[in-house]
Amino acid sequence: MAEEVGQEEERQKIGDAKAAPTKNFFVNMLTRDIELQDALLDLLDNCVDGILRSIGEIQGDTPYAGYRASMTFEADHFIIEDNCGGIPKTVAEKYAFSMGRPPDEDVEQLAAAATVGMYGIGMKRAIFKLGTEALVESRHDDGFTVEFSPEWMSDRGWSDLPMFSLMDGELAGGGTRITVYQLHDECKKAFADKTWIESFRNSISRHYAIIISKGFEVRVGTEAEIAAGAQLIAGAEFRLLETDALPDGSRVQPFTYFGTLDGVVVEIYAGLYRKLLTEEEASEKSRLGASKTTPVGP
Repeated sequence: MAEEVGQEEERQKIGDAKAAPTKNFFVNMLTRDIELQDALLDLLDNCVDGILRSIGEIQGDTPYAGYRASMTFEADHFIIEDNCGGIPKTVAEKYAFSMGRPPDEDVEQLAAAATVGMYGIGMKRAIFKLGTEALVESRHDDGFTVEFSPEWMSDRGWSDLPMFSLMDGELAGGGTRITVYQLHDECKKAFADKTWIESFRNSISRHYAIIISKGFEVRVGTEAEIAAGAQLIAGAEFRLLETDALPDGSRVQPFTYFGTLDGVVVEIYAGLYRKLLTEEEASEKSRLGASKTTPVGP
């Protein structure tokens, strides 16, 4: 034992071995498991967070009336802009641009309102997924701009992002605008594909059906289409089905729950969104799926 203590005392530090992940590794890992559409839906979640910060307690049938967001798809840039209250300057300084949320006590002080995004990576991950240059402009109290430059994106270090004052008159009603440049090839291809755009509209219609029914407005299109007042996305019809009568006369019916849990008003709907496949439909679906995966060629 004495010999081991002596050896420990003789150890001398000769340097440090770097253990922090490189930015490139972190960004690739953060974006590899999320689809482009899901990353964009994260940005809409942030809009809803802004509304919740603005209105506090939700009341009435259309609490989101007057709040809106638009998404602009172009070959060389992407824009999402909303009037949902903006990001408080203190929140921006402390954690809106950091990777992950700070300790719980800090979150309680900075963001008292409940939020849709839980892990603090939605906006950053979406930006990383979209491109290598971005400008975030927001006004809640003191307006600010934050830039993700290509140099910052490619640099190995995690230096803080400088904040600048937002120009007078910009986002005067309170809101956020995120513009992403130098889009990745995946985004350029998707934004030029009318089928992909229509699929994304349908995703918004489904995922935000209830929020849209409560007044939230969403538009998607090119700059020209947005400027001309692109048609609002309508929420998909939300209904749950019951099955046809089974041989014993019983049916599988939807389940609904309304209640308050720890001060949170909860509505839960569980059931069938579409009729069950018949044996013939299931067989055809299985056959088509197998044909798509069967190798062809020598």
